[in-house]
Amino acid sequence: MKNQLRITCVNFIGKIACAIFLFIIGGIHAQTSALDSLQQKLRAEKVDTSKAILSYKMGKLVLSRDSVKALKFFTEAVGSAKKCKEKEFTLNLLDRTGNYCYKNGFLAKAKYFFQEGVVLAREYNAQKQVVNFYTRIGAMLQYSGLSKQSIPYYDSALTFASKIDVSVLGDVLKKIGRAYYDMADYNTAMKYYLQAKDLYDKNKIIDKEYGFLLHYIGSVFKRQGNDAKAIEYYEINSFTLRLRSG
Repeated sequence: MKNQLRITCVNFIGKIACAIFLFIIGGIHAQTSALDSLQQKLRAEKVDTSKAILSYKMGKLVLSRDSVKALKFFTEAVGSAKKCKEKEFTLNLLDRTGNYCYKNGFLAKAKYFFQEGVVLAREYNAQKQVVNFYTRIGAMLQYSGLSKQSIPYYDSALTFASKIDVSVLGDVLKKIGRAYYDMADYNTAMKYYLQAKDLYDKNKIIDKEYGFLLHYIGSVFKRQGNDAKAIEYYEINSFTLRLRSG
């Protein structure tokens, strides 16, 4: 009886393993077919923007299986985008590529494309995009537990943000404050949070981001042991949100 049960179990496990194997093989075959189809379209394509999109799709398709080949396709996509001389399209492609790599755990590749974005945005004098790419790198490092390494990128973003508009500048100040907060440097975090608050107050900006900022300030007071001030800012934040919702 035991031997029969053991044989049944072995057969069952074997069937599962076989099903998994066939599923994987089927997935690889489907991916290969899709890649072949994209490559055929790419060979026939004459328009650089379309070539860039096709190469980008090919990179996405193979990233999880072959990151080296994906980098090649992504690089080709950027090269095609540069040829078409559509600045916004090229910068957006770099941003999308960096984000896709980051979301799939390829941090080094994400950083590479974001840094490419910085170089190109500066060349194009697209200051808002320069800020975007610097903050992308900063946030990526910060959320990976490397807040100290994120600071230089946020500082670079701050230099350009001061030349753009209040909302962009306020956002960067908050991000720097948050990085210092994560490092438990609450005094420096508060300095940047209050700079952002002064900016919002001066320009009479009361929105969702302002509410978040008040909550962040309250959190610093909480960490510093000043519960009364923390509650005060939490309550102002709550009132601000109610005011916005009508």
